[in-house]
Amino acid sequence: MSVEDGEDISKSQNGMSMSFLEMLGFKGRNRKRSAAINKKEEETTRNESKLPILEILSSFITLFLSLSTIHGFAHIIAEKRHPVEILIWLSLMGTGIYGACILSSATWTRYQENPTVVSMERDRFAWNTSFPAATICPSFKINDKVLDNFVSNSDAKNKTALKNFLISLAGAGYKTFDKVLPYFEIPSEKFMDILLDIQFDFSLSVSNSGVRGYKHLLEKTITEMGICYTYNSNLAVYNSPDYWESNSWEVLPENRTFYVHPLDGEIFANVANMSTGFDVSL
Repeated sequence: MSVEDGEDISKSQNGMSMSFLEMLGFKGRNRKRSAAINKKEEETTRNESKLPILEILSSFITLFLSLSTIHGFAHIIAEKRHPVEILIWLSLMGTGIYGACILSSATWTRYQENPTVVSMERDRFAWNTSFPAATICPSFKINDKVLDNFVSNSDAKNKTALKNFLISLAGAGYKTFDKVLPYFEIPSEKFMDILLDIQFDFSLSVSNSGVRGYKHLLEKTITEMGICYTYNSNLAVYNSPDYWESNSWEVLPENRTFYVHPLDGEIFANVANMSTGFDVSL
């Protein structure tokens, strides 16, 4: 083997070793590049997964601001708006929202803590207002002398039980029905007639601030509080014992009621000469 052949063999061996090393280096670079590409692809995938949510949210906000009827929202997302103009609109909207919150808070505080006054606004042709009807219920509804005569003339075996029953029946109401004493010698159809016969002589005088001189009478009515008397009402007559006893169920003519005017000054109704205690309901 000549020297030239030895040189060729060494060159070929060196060339093979260099190409093998270069191949290893190339594979290492390919691995690094593939790892970098994989990272970029993962980041791109993450960004793409987040992007639809952001786009949907941005589109929704833009659509809401553009279609909202609240003045000022449309100017914020309008095209070709100067940033200064957008800032002005934002400041105006913030001021409006702040003022609305302050006004709402003041109104709510006034509603919760301060008295509320309800007034009716009418024209001058409807200024006359009817005075509210008043129902007067005496606290004691039995005439003792008439009750004693009724009990003494009755055929009851136990007159004391009859007297106590009539007293409890006369004072019966929705709150005291459970306190009515049991008594079965009198049929229930006669309860009302007996109570009307032994009722207290209820005498009083009613006056008001009116200057028209009309006479306003009290109407005897049957209420949940027993026998009472109603003033200035056109409906009380339909609850009167006489109307119930007549069983006619006809519409009666209306009585003259007491009307007042805002310019009449102090308006009142006065009940005097009461011979017993009473409760008034309006």
